[in-house]
Amino acid sequence: MVYFQITRVGYDCGVDKENCKDYPNLCINCVKTQLKKYSLDITQNIKITLIDSEEKRIQMFQDLIWQKFLDVLNIKHIVLLAKDSGLLVIDYPISGAGVDIELLSGFIQANITFSERSNATNHNTGFEQNTVFYEFQYQNFNILLKNGEFLRVAMVLDNKASDSLKSLVTDFLIDYEGRYLDKIGALVRTGMLEFDHTIDFIIDTFNIKLVFPHVLKHTFLPGVIESIEKNPLQKAIIDLARELLASKQFFFLINLIDEVQKIVNIGANRILYAIHQLIDKEVIIPTSIETAENSISNYQESQAIRIANNELISPIIANDDAINELKEKAKYMSEEEVKRSIGSF
Repeated sequence: MVYFQITRVGYDCGVDKENCKDYPNLCINCVKTQLKKYSLDITQNIKITLIDSEEKRIQMFQDLIWQKFLDVLNIKHIVLLAKDSGLLVIDYPISGAGVDIELLSGFIQANITFSERSNATNHNTGFEQNTVFYEFQYQNFNILLKNGEFLRVAMVLDNKASDSLKSLVTDFLIDYEGRYLDKIGALVRTGMLEFDHTIDFIIDTFNIKLVFPHVLKHTFLPGVIESIEKNPLQKAIIDLARELLASKQFFFLINLIDEVQKIVNIGANRILYAIHQLIDKEVIIPTSIETAENSISNYQESQAIRIANNELISPIIANDDAINELKEKAKYMSEEEVKRSIGSF
């Protein structure tokens, strides 16, 4: 049997609150009863929150997506290390922060070993330790470190981690070790590293695609076009995205949000929510850094070819002008003068 834990699942009871005699006093019990019908285990530490309006529901999603965006903007590098050996398992940079991972790995391993052996205080180790995380400064960065059963994850951050990011790191480490237990076992036994394909799981878990380059889909389905036309904010987003793409091969969401805010007086969280809806509809599409780099390279190469071709054709164009000038002069020259001019040309 495989056991799953579901977080942030919404449930619509299907009953208008104006017509329900049990609203709001018995709502929680009613939801639990319905969940039991789906064989869901509600004996654990379940939390049920009543959201009694569409506006509050949308606000909740806006705030949730915005916090995800803030968290991923804060992440500069993700590092996974073997807990016992300190062997580097995953080295995934999200920005060009210029972190020397070998030095960082050695620093982490040395300090944790010292801390565990001496049971030192926070003051003389530089670590701020609670029951779950190590948090410390390294150069200009904040490091959030968490130990799992076999691995430890180090998040290189611009600023201190939010509670939501800490919760995400905890869930990630549990999921990662469970999902790739066989490969971790091979790592422990033989030191064999076969973790490159797990990058996609890291990207999905930490919502890294929110800071990927983005492009617009080339063609939209009629129904999608109609829905965008009815939504002034989404229409403004698409129009401004097209403007950004007129000068570059791709755009970043943070730049798109800035451009939208220049023309509409709307909070960034609402704009990002509208963008996220367009991403769900595959109107706005994230593309990998490698694809973006290839696009830039291809664009620069085509530009260079165009420039080279223009340079090659310029003398020909100039010669055409000279020939036309010679034809005009020849109308008034003698035969001998024409021969001399042609020979000179």
